[in-house]
Amino acid sequence: MRDIEFRIWDGKKYIYSGSSCNEDNTLDLFFCGYGLPWAEIDQYIGLEDKNGRRIFENDFVKLKTIDATVLGKITYVAPFFCVSNDNDDWDIDEFFSIEVVDNNRGEI
Repeated sequence: MRDIEFRIWDGKKYIYSGSSCNEDNTLDLFFCGYGLPWAEIDQYIGLEDKNGRRIFENDFVKLKTIDATVLGKITYVAPFFCVSNDNDDWDIDEFFSIEVVDNNRGEI
């Protein structure tokens, strides 16, 4: 079973569920001062890239196979997380190498 983790964009930086306000390591959005109506929340997809960086929803990634390189964004297309771009959606398990190239906020 994969870890369920989130990150929140507060308009200036990411706050990760591992740095939560609660003693039980959960992120309480309301008590931390982050109301759901405007918070941008990304879920950890349970995988790390080739550099050991955790991959979250909305990260921009580069996927490499034997014969192709695909650039796209991590999205949720029920019932899976996948890599999407203007051309298609790709199942992450089909690829040999994945690398986060941007986290949608220019922090990489």
